[in-house]
Amino acid sequence: MYGAPVDLADVEVLAALLGHFRKALAVEKGYSDLRSLLSDAGEWYGEESGDRVPENAEHVINRLSRALAVLQPDDEDTRTLPAAVTAAGPDGRIELDYGQEQAARRYFERVISAVTEGKGPIERDHIRFVEFG
Repeated sequence: MYGAPVDLADVEVLAALLGHFRKALAVEKGYSDLRSLLSDAGEWYGEESGDRVPENAEHVINRLSRALAVLQPDDEDTRTLPAAVTAAGPDGRIELDYGQEQAARRYFERVISAVTEGKGPIERDHIRFVEFG
């Protein structure tokens, strides 16, 4: 496994953006253009297919919220994994001990659930094919 750096400042920017999106969803003054943009994004989201169902602004915001939730180091699993990443070898490869592997499995299950929410069962099952070791 190889790590990808995530700057916590970027996560904070996404959290602030999510706050603005929620204000747009609540139809707060000054956010009508952003709400319109979110509605358009929902219409555009997804792959072109016969069973594609357009989303609405709330779906778009919920999708960002789920993605952001897995980027924030707020539980034991996300506090455990950075130690494994910083201990990576010179080639960048990360070797996990048993406890870290279990934390990674739980973490990636949350990531997969977040990014596949609303997708069909076949797509959800396909992306769960993750091999550790």
